[in-house]
Amino acid sequence: MIPPFSAQGVLPTKISPLTDDHSPFPCTLVEIVQRYGFSEHRRELLRGFIRFRARFYELGFSIGEHIVGGSFVDDCERRYGRPPADIDVLTVLAPSQQFPREVKLELINSLDREGAKERYGVDARLAVPAFMRADRACRIVAIVTQLLTKDRNNRAKGALAVPFSASLDQEAAALLESMSAAGQPAAAP
Repeated sequence: MIPPFSAQGVLPTKISPLTDDHSPFPCTLVEIVQRYGFSEHRRELLRGFIRFRARFYELGFSIGEHIVGGSFVDDCERRYGRPPADIDVLTVLAPSQQFPREVKLELINSLDREGAKERYGVDARLAVPAFMRADRACRIVAIVTQLLTKDRNNRAKGALAVPFSASLDQEAAALLESMSAAGQPAAAP
């Protein structure tokens, strides 16, 4: 479940001090489309994110998740008077998945930060515990978590955790197209 924005227009870091619900909040890509696909610009970014995720499935990855944060999950249209430029994503792949060196190189080459931003509109970071030394993986996770969970004024904000699911991604893609065809109004949540 994606919680409502805080009074500051960001995802909260915790829903309530009385619960264990905290950031990153687990959700599906369908839920993200329903919540954040309210403008054609955002829907285009979501289409890129779906293509980005599809590339992982094509390479044989089925276990993992994307941590989504940054201005895409904020009410940045109201906060900053502009739409988000991209979707900030940390990819975490399960270390139990073993793949040949060629697949690892293809993953790194085709889904690197610059290439992913250009091809998919995704500002991507990758943490693959099985492919890298533990200290490097931990450093990447720490840096990216900081980037994804702080606003421009260094205030804490939440993020979303989206597990891999090719079938739900297809459902999200169909929902995006139906929203575009219906001319969904560009009104923020």
